Amino acid sequence: MKFSLLVFFTIAYGAEASRAGDLELGGAATPLLAGASATVQRTHRLLEADYERNVGDLIQSRWFFRKAANYSEGFGNTLLYIGSGAASVAAGIKLIGSEDLSNIFLFASTACFAAHIALIGIAKCSAREEGERENQLSTLAQQVGFSIVPLPPQITEVSTH
Repeated sequence: MKFSLLVFFTIAYGAEASRAGDLELGGAATPLLAGASATVQRTHRLLEADYERNVGDLIQSRWFFRKAANYSEGFGNTLLYIGSGAASVAAGIKLIGSEDLSNIFLFASTACFAAHIALIGIAKCSAREEGERENQLSTLAQQVGFSIVPLPPQITEVSTH
């Protein structure tokens, strides 16, 4: 729990610290705003900074959720195979007659299956979140004449195949 909070605050603080220079208001007006009032020019620069920050945030969070989906899927499906192997070993040990050792392997197998279900759920949620951010980024990119190449993570739950 403490580690999770530490990671969260480190990410949040780093994001806020990186924004300190985003609202620099110096510099000349763009040619389109050369005749505009100082208030309009200042507002335009603030909105430009916000637009850039939004694009940067979407790029970073899209990357994070895509990686979270990929790693969760990989670990989750790996644990499914480990759990299946542990269950098979438990059955073989039970035939030999070691009830305690068999129960240990059955417990490990059950824990692997539970972790598999949790990690695949995390992978599916992360993939959905990545897709939402990709759609938002695509909308922002269209406003400046740019297109985004979609990279949706494909979540394959091996237990359903």
